[in-house]
Amino acid sequence: MQLAHDAGLPSPRVMHVLTPEDELGTGFIMQRIEGETIARKILARRAVRQERARSWRGSSAASIAGIHGLPASKLPKLREMTRDQGNRRSRARIPQL
Repeated sequence: MQLAHDAGLPSPRVMHVLTPEDELGTGFIMQRIEGETIARKILARRAVRQERARSWRGSSAASIAGIHGLPASKLPKLREMTRDQGNRRSRARIPQL
């Protein structure tokens, strides 16, 4: 997130990365940014629905392109898992009907 922020992408600034001395586990504290995160609330607004198509081609697409343009060598290494492990994790998150 900090790399994205430093690259000028719309991302909150990381204020503090937790350390073992914090005794809070792993994680970070980030800057608060105004906005709505609940998709159904965003999509329910008429103005947002009308602007959605234009916005996607503009700022959202530019943000996604910017994220893909970040140098991979500076990104944290992702945890490796087998396809079976990934499938099990996905199934565990999907409620069974």
